[in-house]
Amino acid sequence: MKTKLSIEVEFDGEQIEPELLASAADTLLQTALSTPGVLDEVGNPQFGEFFIEQATKTRHQFEQRFGIEDRCPKNDGGHEPDWTTTHVECDVEMYVDVACKHCGQSGCIGSEAKLTEEISW
Repeated sequence: MKTKLSIEVEFDGEQIEPELLASAADTLLQTALSTPGVLDEVGNPQFGEFFIEQATKTRHQFEQRFGIEDRCPKNDGGHEPDWTTTHVECDVEMYVDVACKHCGQSGCIGSEAKLTEEISW
């Protein structure tokens, strides 16, 4: 079974990047977990790495800057993905984008972190 734990952290963005903060938290957790028996009472769970979930503020600024529209100008049914154009973009966070097969406009189909969370093999 898996669960997701969220931790809110306030920090000075002028002094450190969020990714470095996540890396420091990874080191801290691994150091704590190296203590023998520290999690014996809870069944020795396995922890993954910390990652940053940014608010969508930056993504919205990107969309406003380039005037991305919700409707497809070439198809009354709306945008439809051309899956052959799928690619990853990095805008503070990684996003999976795909172009519309009618007008070619790029659109975000989700953050890498959210999509990874939803995939079950």
